[in-house]
Amino acid sequence: TYPIDDYYLSYYRGYEAGILGEQNPDDRLRRKDLVLGVTGDEGQIAYNYLDLLEAEVVNHEFEDTPIVAAIDREGGGAAIFRRTLDGEVLEFESIDTMSMLDTTSNSTWDKVSGLAVSGPLSGKRLDPYPYIISFWFAWTDFYPDTDLYEPPRGDG
Repeated sequence: TYPIDDYYLSYYRGYEAGILGEQNPDDRLRRKDLVLGVTGDEGQIAYNYLDLLEAEVVNHEFEDTPIVAAIDREGGGAAIFRRTLDGEVLEFESIDTMSMLDTTSNSTWDKVSGLAVSGPLSGKRLDPYPYIISFWFAWTDFYPDTDLYEPPRGDG
């Protein structure tokens, strides 16, 4: 007999789509790659979890809204926030596993809660932007025309 924790282990470890299958195959990612999916009035975009782990912070714009996707590499928590605060668009960079710096005000922010923990904007909070964490195959089943965020790649 298997302990209760092992029932779904093979599902998460394998790359098969599972009982319901895959309706809209899309080979831009592997089936079970995790994505943070965002929907809007005109379309959708998915951010590959593995790309976020590498970049830690992604400044982007979706449907004319400046957003930032951030991930805590150590704990694995991820979030997406609006980058506009009090009418100003902020630019972020990762400074450690849990914190990001907005280079506009020189404030430090928690990547998962969106709270400014030090600097001139200390105590302010970024507005969360709605997203879904999903397997790639499930996301593309619902949103077959989705865009996939492509991180900038170095020249070599």
